[in-house]
Amino acid sequence: MPFDELAPFGIRCNSLIPGWTENETIGQATSPPEMVTETVTAIPAGRWGTPEDLGRAAIYLADPSLTYHTGAQLVVDGGHSVIPPYLAARAARWGDEGSPRR
Repeated sequence: MPFDELAPFGIRCNSLIPGWTENETIGQATSPPEMVTETVTAIPAGRWGTPEDLGRAAIYLADPSLTYHTGAQLVVDGGHSVIPPYLAARAARWGDEGSPRR
């Protein structure tokens, strides 16, 4: 049944889109240090997400009082998706001092 047919019955359809998130399978602890540095540099929040970050967003989306919030995509990525690709690539290559990373 298409989404627009479910909304009149109070069935909401939202999605949670995670960014780089630390977990047991992939994360800062299991990734090469240079990859972690490059990734964090390209995230405006300056860190990887945590399962708790995603959990809080999921709790928000599950709030039964949000009856009019439907059909949304909630991106939880520390701002990574709003950085133009060329700036993310430059941030990964250059440090805060404006010199190439070594």
